[in-house]
Amino acid sequence: MKKLIAAFMFLSVCGLTFAAPKKGKSNNIKLDPKKKFAIEGVELGSLEWTQKYASLNDKGEIIWKYDTGEDWLHYGWDLRGTDMSQYAGIKIEFTSKEKQDIRFVVKNPAAVGDWTFLTEVGNTMYVMFNGTGKWYGDMKNPDPAKGYEMYFVVEAKNKYSKTAIKSIELLSKEDYPDADELKILGVPFGSQLWSAKVIGNEITWQKGTTGGDAGWNFAGIDLSKYDRVRIEIESNTAAHLGLRICDSEHNNWHGYDNQIEPNVYEVDLSGEGASWLGDNAGSFDKSKGLQIFLQTWDRKKEEKTVVKSIQLLKGKRVINENLMIEGVAFGTISRASNVYDGGVIDWGDGKEKYPHTGWNVKGIDFSEYTKIRIVVEEGTSALPLTLSLYQEQNDCGKQFNAVSPTVLEANIDGSECDFEWGNKESWDSSKKIDQIWIRYNNLKKKGEKSIIKSVTLVKAGDEVKQPESLVLNGAKLGSKKDRAWLDENFAINWLNEKNKYYSCGWKLEKLDGDILEIKVTSTDVPLRLRIREYANKNESSWLDDGTHIFRINLKDKKQESRGSWKASEWNKNTKAFDFSQGCEIVLEPVNGVFKDGKKTLVEYIKVE
Repeated sequence: MKKLIAAFMFLSVCGLTFAAPKKGKSNNIKLDPKKKFAIEGVELGSLEWTQKYASLNDKGEIIWKYDTGEDWLHYGWDLRGTDMSQYAGIKIEFTSKEKQDIRFVVKNPAAVGDWTFLTEVGNTMYVMFNGTGKWYGDMKNPDPAKGYEMYFVVEAKNKYSKTAIKSIELLSKEDYPDADELKILGVPFGSQLWSAKVIGNEITWQKGTTGGDAGWNFAGIDLSKYDRVRIEIESNTAAHLGLRICDSEHNNWHGYDNQIEPNVYEVDLSGEGASWLGDNAGSFDKSKGLQIFLQTWDRKKEEKTVVKSIQLLKGKRVINENLMIEGVAFGTISRASNVYDGGVIDWGDGKEKYPHTGWNVKGIDFSEYTKIRIVVEEGTSALPLTLSLYQEQNDCGKQFNAVSPTVLEANIDGSECDFEWGNKESWDSSKKIDQIWIRYNNLKKKGEKSIIKSVTLVKAGDEVKQPESLVLNGAKLGSKKDRAWLDENFAINWLNEKNKYYSCGWKLEKLDGDILEIKVTSTDVPLRLRIREYANKNESSWLDDGTHIFRINLKDKKQESRGSWKASEWNKNTKAFDFSQGCEIVLEPVNGVFKDGKKTLVEYIKVE
């Protein structure tokens, strides 16, 4: 028998951990088809009761017989009494050009039940003697020293004339260890598997499939004394990976897409804190067992995940408890980002320009609140962040820019937003919010992080109100801003950034009157005033004449300056303003990039 090269060697580590596979000398054995794929001297076809269903020719082809009157055809080895304890399993490759639905069954004399395995992508099948990767079956605690019954199964209605075997390879335990460190409560890793391959502690998510599951099937095992599960990942190349829990019947799905720390999932077995729920999802009956597994989706290529450890733990642990919104965990909404314990947001690998995370608040009543306020730890990247409210039923959202380098705020009713998206006209302030997002705008590199310190829902009457002198027709100073923020004294703070589009002012739904007047108490930067009406995208601007008073005739666009009326500095359109659809009135720094700490303090705004 021929020895092969190139397999995997695994190194175990302490605790419930398992090291990533490394290449080493292979101890696997490839069976010679000329000897009819004999295993330990036992020929394929030796399982006597299967001989009426098929035969094996000299080319290594199974010739199926269809005159038996049976619905299923079988053919295999009688290895009962043959010690197979040195082997981890067998690898079978088929040469059939036609993709065939071939199943493979393993039975053990010392155990009740059996395991069934299926062909994989590329007409390859791995049959592991610890049950890893099985498609179906409930065989418990087989004794490999007592040997096996093993046989191929095809459905007669498919009428395959033959099944051509390319090779059969006995897999050495030295090269394919059982990954016993990942066995828990007697359940091996890979006992729950779909559209994936598990060898040792390594999952291969196959190319050509959109999803895949790999984990543990605890069906029929009482988990009542455990409160949570913790799974640690050694390495992962899958772009989309999450943890899933469902009941023993594969129903009642709960999805968890967030990690509590890098490469660690830890979730409550009650089903609390899920990122999403399947149809009619409810609480679990842990006494009947659960299925716990990793899952990928939107897969474009073959990917791999190496699992390091699993633990079933007692006691409750609430992640980011201080950042819950009405009992909803932070991170239950996520795209291309992860939320770790301590309020840390990891914004991903930089491939997604607009990653977001937040709260799935569907069904929560916010009627007693007017505002949500989020504080970001100083020194983390805050101002690229925005806060959004999303109504799923209407497919529309309201986005709010940062209030300051450390504060995000949004009005619960969606008013005074900086940007609308989705089906804008469908926003209904009387309806509930379904999702709340923190989004990073225009992410360009990996490694970006933000730390959220607190989340507060503000009740009516508890808001900090601006002086009426800074409010025009209900619009507050700062209702329109870009690269600027208001401090506790309502002074405009200009960012030290290389951006020519600085502005801060008012966004109005209507404007009536002839004369607009804005007085600036003090400013550290030269200013201009810009007015943009929405009806015809008509814009004009005026420079500060040194008096820090902007007095503008809205009919002819002239500026009163030191006792005389002067034309505007710039006009995009010479027509008169039409404010029927609203407008923006903003102050802008003139010419340049400024050092930190530059401010402008507005005394009042009024219309005559």
